[in-house]
Amino acid sequence: MAWDWSDSTGSVLVADSPLPETNDRAPIENPALYQAGKQRFLQAGSRILRAWSAEGIKLCKDIILPTGFVCGVVGPSAKILAMQEITADDLLEECKQRIGRLIEAEPDAILIQSISDVEEAVLCLKAAREACKLKVGVSMTFGSGVEHAETVMGQGCEEVTRRLAGAGADLVGCDCGMAVDESVLIVRLMRQATRLPIAVFPDAGQRELRDDKIVYVETPQDFASKAPSLVAAGANIIGGCCGVSPDHMACLAGVVGECDAA
Repeated sequence: MAWDWSDSTGSVLVADSPLPETNDRAPIENPALYQAGKQRFLQAGSRILRAWSAEGIKLCKDIILPTGFVCGVVGPSAKILAMQEITADDLLEECKQRIGRLIEAEPDAILIQSISDVEEAVLCLKAAREACKLKVGVSMTFGSGVEHAETVMGQGCEEVTRRLAGAGADLVGCDCGMAVDESVLIVRLMRQATRLPIAVFPDAGQRELRDDKIVYVETPQDFASKAPSLVAAGANIIGGCCGVSPDHMACLAGVVGECDAA
């Protein structure tokens, strides 16, 4: 199915969120547990499943609904371009190889995610364009600067959005390291800079250290109650990142449905 990043009715789409049982190695080490974790998100109302490997994509495609989509995800390189740990040419080739492995499993789209440097993002986008003809989105990680609207490289949200749009992204977005409240500003700034669809994957509130464990304390109800602000700011796809569970997404799906009906 061709994916145009948005529902034909203009509805906001609900995506999934990472769980411990759906990590990168899970599709190989415990495919049944991985698939069960993804199934929980489908039951919660998610229409988009994200997978970081070809094995994961295949498992998601086995359970995705006819109206849903499976997105192959490419994360940041382990080597930092800005620190000259890798050259631009080598990074481009690395991305091509990673995307090539994903497209063998025939995802509906590619999402370049959790990137903190727009230069790396543009190279990944170029690699995707050379490797496949699928829709390609780019989701950046912000959180620096006075309003938390810059990458760690000091690149402003609007500047980044314009760069990605100019480089041919089909979708832009933000993820990880931000609660919903902070994400609203990012989405608003992105919307001011582009007419492309926008995706947002916030954390379940701020992280805290409890009993030597990192936890995210925002309840599903509190998380979902802020969804109308994201929609009003211009979000087309809302998913989750750190600490977001199927319960969070179930509450979110209900609130998003009310936004669509309004």
